[in-house]
Amino acid sequence: MGNAACCKQYCPGCPCSCCLCPEENDALIYCNPMSVSLYDYTARTVEDLSIQKGERLEIIKEEGDWIYVRKQTEECKEEEGYVPRSFIRLVGSIEAEPWYFEHITKRMDAKRCLLRVENGEGAFLVWKNKEQGHYYLSVRNGDAARHYKILEAVDLFYLVERKKFISVSQLVKYYTQHADGLCAQLNKPCVMLDLPSIPTLSHFTADQWEVERSTLKKVKWLDRGEFGNVWEGIWNNTTDVAIKELSDHNEKKDLEFSLMIDFAVQIAEGMSYLERQNIIHMDLRADNILLTGMLSCKISDFGLAQFTNTQTQMEGVKVPIKWMAPEVFNRNEFTIKCDVWSFGVLLTEIITYGQEPYPGMGKTDCVKFLLSGMRMSPPEGCPDSLYDIMLLCWKQNSLERPAFIELHGKLLKLIQASLVEETIGGPEE
Repeated sequence: MGNAACCKQYCPGCPCSCCLCPEENDALIYCNPMSVSLYDYTARTVEDLSIQKGERLEIIKEEGDWIYVRKQTEECKEEEGYVPRSFIRLVGSIEAEPWYFEHITKRMDAKRCLLRVENGEGAFLVWKNKEQGHYYLSVRNGDAARHYKILEAVDLFYLVERKKFISVSQLVKYYTQHADGLCAQLNKPCVMLDLPSIPTLSHFTADQWEVERSTLKKVKWLDRGEFGNVWEGIWNNTTDVAIKELSDHNEKKDLEFSLMIDFAVQIAEGMSYLERQNIIHMDLRADNILLTGMLSCKISDFGLAQFTNTQTQMEGVKVPIKWMAPEVFNRNEFTIKCDVWSFGVLLTEIITYGQEPYPGMGKTDCVKFLLSGMRMSPPEGCPDSLYDIMLLCWKQNSLERPAFIELHGKLLKLIQASLVEETIGGPEE
């Protein structure tokens, strides 16, 4: 930051050193927002930053589930790197308080936390009922939990009319010093044992559906499931992971064309049933197709599925970008024709033995590519007849895309044609 000195006197009420000015210049230079770490985090890659609970971090940039931050070490050196978004909160915000539990939205959840053996009399937490829009203060009292609704009036917060505060933090601070009618004086914040989930292994792998196999190491065999072995493992020599070793043909790549197309036929048949029931799957891709020992395909993972007879819009829903139709990015519009588009992408996964679509292209570039009217090139070894079906699925006008029952018929013809070719000439004498 150069020769910069703290200028809090120019920024009344600022909870942190968020404004700096050069010693020889009257103009103010505002630094980036400051955050505080709520948990310890050990760097998983060279671009990550290890942090400890309670450290102050300057936010440099935000990238999805990862934040690029800067901190000063005890030796007055600066270090930078990525940390999980869920591990930090803005300084001065209620979310940064050790007693605020963001994930709790119900009284029973608050009670369950407070009655853990690690908590004693007066243990407390604050949570928010999202439906009502009100904060609650929950306190442990013996073997019970008491819940107090925090009332609001013109930027003031209170439990009783006679005692109001300018913030929830001030209210909590007061009741840690005075019981003043509470079932017990607030003591220590409720223990928070669970770490927030990290959606991806690292910032580096955020755009990747697969990681390099060389970065995975098997440590201990755990169990054998219906579809393969499960191992305790480690990724990048830093992170504990579970490794599922599937029994499929990904390595040998020796499946006959007719068998691969039969997978597509089965999936089209299942999607045709969903189409008749007015159900949009919205996450149709190879990862969500289960294969039995008898090579029967089963469509799974209906976490994003919607029941609708027209179209639906979903704000803020995370979707697999490379499988989505252009109208999802243009108009946030989901219809059964979006599933048809995804099915076309799934066909590329089948013919390439699971290769990621749009190889070498990131999510952002993929969206720009599609919105410009471009389409994925035919995968290596893909017959023209199959690529023609993919292109039908990828029609710009969603109404021009075929129904799944039509796709089912087209794919059946491909199998029949391949079987005819196999039997031409009759049996050998």
